[in-house]
Amino acid sequence: MKDPRIPPDWWPSESQDLLFGCALRFDGGKLDQELAGRERLETYEALKRVYDTHFARTYELPEDDRLNFGVLFFLQRSHKWCDMLDDHERVIFLKLFLRLHDADVPAGYEFAEYQRQYEPRRREARALAETLRPLVARLENEIPIPDREDH
Repeated sequence: MKDPRIPPDWWPSESQDLLFGCALRFDGGKLDQELAGRERLETYEALKRVYDTHFARTYELPEDDRLNFGVLFFLQRSHKWCDMLDDHERVIFLKLFLRLHDADVPAGYEFAEYQRQYEPRRREARALAETLRPLVARLENEIPIPDREDH
């Protein structure tokens, strides 16, 4: 059952293109392939493993922004393909956006087309981040970390 203190429409749908643009400027396929040690599959198995072993268990983000960008990318692709992100995953996505919205993509992982589209919107991204910051802090305290037996 959903927590009644959390507004049912808390996901910022009106800003989804900006949120997703932040994620897509990173070449997550390249990182997935490097982590897997072989040619990547469309399922992003290595990035899913990173998500499952760390992000699914906590709201704390690791220091490695390459992994943070990779998981942001992975969650964006998961949302696009099946719109199946649970509340915890959405909070992680927003936390990653708050951390990475104004960060440069690590060298060698830039996805040029999306980077060009995102760059003129950085000011808008900063404003969105400031708006989202109190909501994300509240959600972090109100949405429990799921007990995931399969992870």
